[in-house]
Amino acid sequence: MVQQARKDGEGCIQYEEVYSIKLEAMALTNLIFIQGVFLLDSITEIMKMIELQPTKDIFFRSFMELDHSNMIQILSFESRFIERLLEEVITTDHYSFDHPLFYKMQHTNKKETIILTAIEIAVENNQIIALNRMIEFVVKY
Repeated sequence: MVQQARKDGEGCIQYEEVYSIKLEAMALTNLIFIQGVFLLDSITEIMKMIELQPTKDIFFRSFMELDHSNMIQILSFESRFIERLLEEVITTDHYSFDHPLFYKMQHTNKKETIILTAIEIAVENNQIIALNRMIEFVVKY
C-alpha cells in the first residue's frame, strides 16, 4: 500500500491511501508459465505464448516472486506485447481491476537499481504504440 502524508488543520500528520497493490499467491502452474516466458528465445515466441492464453489475467496480477511487479511492467519494453495484452481490456467494458496495472517498481539493470513504471520503461525504449495503449487504458479506467 502506498500512502501520502499530509498535515491537518491541527498540525497532526494524516495518512491517505493513494493505491494498494494486491499480491497474488503464485501457484505452481503460474510459476512454471512465467518461467517459461523468461526462457523463450525470441519476441515471436513470447507473442505466441501470449496469444495461446485463453485469458490474459496472469499478465495483470502482481506477484511477490516478481519483486512485486506484474508481467505488463516486465514486458513493457516491447509495443507488440503491450498492444496484445491491453487490446482485449481496452475494447471491452466488463473488465474490473481491484489493483493498478501501472505503478512504480524496482528495476535492476546490471549493478544499478532504479524505480520505474511500465510507462517510463516504454518511453525509455521508444515504444510509442505501447505508450499510447497504456494511456488509453489509464483514461478508460
